Amino acid sequence: MIGLLHNEWLKSWYGRKMWLFSVIMLILVAGSVGISLFAQSNMSDEITAQGFAEVSVFLFPMFVMIYGVILIAGAIAGEHVNGTIKQLLIRPASRSTLLASKWLGNGLFATLLFFLLIGVTTVIGLLVFTTDGTGATTIIKEMFSMGAYQLPTMLFYMP
Repeated sequence: MIGLLHNEWLKSWYGRKMWLFSVIMLILVAGSVGISLFAQSNMSDEITAQGFAEVSVFLFPMFVMIYGVILIAGAIAGEHVNGTIKQLLIRPASRSTLLASKWLGNGLFATLLFFLLIGVTTVIGLLVFTTDGTGATTIIKEMFSMGAYQLPTMLFYMP
């Protein structure tokens, strides 16, 4: 099972999908910073780093979940298209083990991307917006805590 997970982990990093997703997420994060700065300039209230990070933690996991679904579906369909499913099925592992390794491997990859995205948006929020007297470590800890609460929902909808 570990070998199958390692194989899926490597396939998740390979190809244009990962780079395309990274570029799209960077554009979305930059756009949300721009929209937040524009809204802040037209409002009397200031947007804090914690407020920006909270909105990001609730908004961006949807994109990671969609990407995870695409990864899992592509992993299964790609094996059929490339003809490598036959090589996997002649191994002594059962079909359920193969599917579980694909789901688990891509789920771990999406979880890593999810927490990486939380970290990036929190750091960007800390750099661009005011902290309003709240310590940076407190904001980071709260954002990762919020992400941990959303993780089961994200993983539930991925298969």
